[in-house]
Amino acid sequence: MSTEKRHATEHAERKHHSTAGEILNTDISKFFKRQRQKDSVNDSLDTSTFPVVHKKTDSAKPERSLGTRIATSCLVVLLCMLLGFGYVTQLRSASDNYESLSEDELVRLLDETNTQVDRLEEQRTLLSSQVTSITNSTDKQRELNEVAKKNATTSGILAGRLACQGQGVTITVSQTGMPIEAARLFTLVEELRNAGAEAIAFNGVRIVASSYIVDTDSGMQVDGVLVSSPYEFKAIGDSNALSNAIQISGGIGSQLRVRYNANVVVRTQSNVVIDELASTRNYQYAKIVE
Repeated sequence: MSTEKRHATEHAERKHHSTAGEILNTDISKFFKRQRQKDSVNDSLDTSTFPVVHKKTDSAKPERSLGTRIATSCLVVLLCMLLGFGYVTQLRSASDNYESLSEDELVRLLDETNTQVDRLEEQRTLLSSQVTSITNSTDKQRELNEVAKKNATTSGILAGRLACQGQGVTITVSQTGMPIEAARLFTLVEELRNAGAEAIAFNGVRIVASSYIVDTDSGMQVDGVLVSSPYEFKAIGDSNALSNAIQISGGIGSQLRVRYNANVVVRTQSNVVIDELASTRNYQYAKIVE
C-alpha cells in the first residue's frame, strides 16, 4: 500500500473514533442532565415531595402480632368463663339445700324460723318491760328483787340447775353400723337448740351452754361422762318444731341413717321430764361485776 493511502485510512479511522467518542460523551451528558432534573423536581421543598423509599416489609412480624392478639383474646375469654362458672357454682351450692326440699319441708323450715324470731321478740319485750318497771318504780331495790326472783327460774333452767318438764321429744339413736362420730351428735344437739329447745339431756347428762361432746380413746364423752349406744336425747320445747328439725329431708336424722346406717327414732310427747342437773362449775377467771 502506498504511503498516501495508508495516511488516508488512518485519518478516516481517527475521525470515526472521534465521532463515536463524542456521541458517547454526549449521551452520558444527556443522561446525567435528565437525572439531575428529576432529582431537582423530587427534592423540591415547594411541593413538599421527597424521593420515595420503598422499605422491605417483614411478613413474619404481622403474623406474630396477629397470633399474639388471638392468644390474648382466648386467654381473656377463658378467664371470664372460669369466673362465671365459679360464680354460678357458688350460687347453686348455696341454694342446693333448699332446692332439694319439698314444699311441706320448706313450710316447716319457715315455721321454725318464724318461731325463733317470735321467741326472740318475746324475750326482747319481756326485758324491755322489766327495765321500764325498774325505772318507773319508786322502790327500785324492791323491784330489782322481784325481777331477779322471776328470772331465777328461767336462768336456773337454762343453766341446768333446776329440773323441768313440758312437751317435747325423745330421740333414740342406735348404732348398728360404723361408729357414729361425736361431731354428728353435737350437730343433733345444735339442731334441737336452733328449733327452740329450752332444756336438753343426753344419756343422763344435762346439756348447757358450756357442754361438749368429744371422742376419746375410751369412747364418747359428754362433759367428761362416758356414753355409749343407744344414745338418748330428751328435749323440751315445741314438739312439732323439734321433731321437724331432726326429721327434715337432708337433716341430721337422714345423715345418721344414710352415712352410719343408724336407727333413729323420734317420739313426740306431751310431757317430757328432765330431772338431770348440771354439775356446779367453779369459775377461775369470770367474776361477778359489783
